[in-house]
Amino acid sequence: VEDWQEFDEVFVYVDGSWKEPSEPDRCHDAWAFRVIGSQAGYFRFLGYLAGPCDERLGGPPHHASRAEYHAMFWALMWVGQQSCGPTFAIWFDCMAVGEAAAGRAWRPFTRTSPDQR
Repeated sequence: VEDWQEFDEVFVYVDGSWKEPSEPDRCHDAWAFRVIGSQAGYFRFLGYLAGPCDERLGGPPHHASRAEYHAMFWALMWVGQQSCGPTFAIWFDCMAVGEAAAGRAWRPFTRTSPDQR
């Protein structure tokens, strides 16, 4: 996209996927995100990125949560590289990853915390 100013808002949808491998050497966790622009109530598909999870980024080995974290990581990297423009809204289906990315996943443990039950 050459000019982000034409959009009122840009939506980034992230998702990860995992499957028990039928062959040990085959990829069985992958990430993706797609980008949709909104302008005056109309929506336009702008593109997507996807790929297998990269061992160098870490995370639990071959697990659905790792794929979700990779999707969020790459989406945030992409959004961070965009020039100033509209509001970017990131949508996710994995609450643990979304809350962690928003900085709301950690809560201090106290004696009165309901987590002690």
